[in-house]
Amino acid sequence: MIIRKFIFLVLPVILINCSCADKNIRKYRVIDVNIPSSIILDRIDLKKVSNTLKTDSLSKYTVKITVYSYSSGREVISFSGSGDLTSGTQPGVLKGLIKILEGDKIIRVEFIEAKGNSNEELVSDFNAAILKILQE
Repeated sequence: MIIRKFIFLVLPVILINCSCADKNIRKYRVIDVNIPSSIILDRIDLKKVSNTLKTDSLSKYTVKITVYSYSSGREVISFSGSGDLTSGTQPGVLKGLIKILEGDKIIRVEFIEAKGNSNEELVSDFNAAILKILQE
């Protein structure tokens, strides 16, 4: 008897909440990735970033992502006075600015930074940072 009441009273509430969960996530009409000509990203494909995000042509929100800094990584070699030679590497860095607009009005601006030891890691980290901001 108690189980039946539970099923009839609580189950519909749970089902309604589950079906409405996706409606709280903001959808975007256009996701535009801009790379200034001064930044040479010859080995990185940022099309993967915009292809993983779903768009909705009826949404009033747009996203503009601008890459403003890129470093493919660097190797650091140090020489001490005692004759010790050490070397190490630092990961590549990709920095960007995300603007979320409602029509022409800016409603949110965030800076992102991605690091990675390979181009795939760099793009994956950059994409994860974008998704985290867009799903907040």
